[in-house]
Amino acid sequence: MSENEKDRLRVENPKIDSVIVWDHKSSPKVEAEAILYIIKRIGGLWSIFLIFRLIPLQLLNKLYRLIARNRKKWFGSYTKCPLPEKKIKHKFLSPQ
Repeated sequence: MSENEKDRLRVENPKIDSVIVWDHKSSPKVEAEAILYIIKRIGGLWSIFLIFRLIPLQLLNKLYRLIARNRKKWFGSYTKCPLPEKKIKHKFLSPQ
């Protein structure tokens, strides 16, 4: 990331360990704000999670960091990228 991009992000800590959403229409969003923006754009049933906007952003960011810190312990992780099962393989692009 160039210095110009860091300046445009307006984030004090240049080491960002978070989801970043940045489009040409709005200012950059990180952490919980970025997740809520993504949920809003996805819409559908995911919109139910927009209820979290009632919680102050500072508190949501603490919750975001707690989940980020513990996600592998809670949900596990892969040592390799998993391959799709045969029954859903047709939904993925394959190299030609």
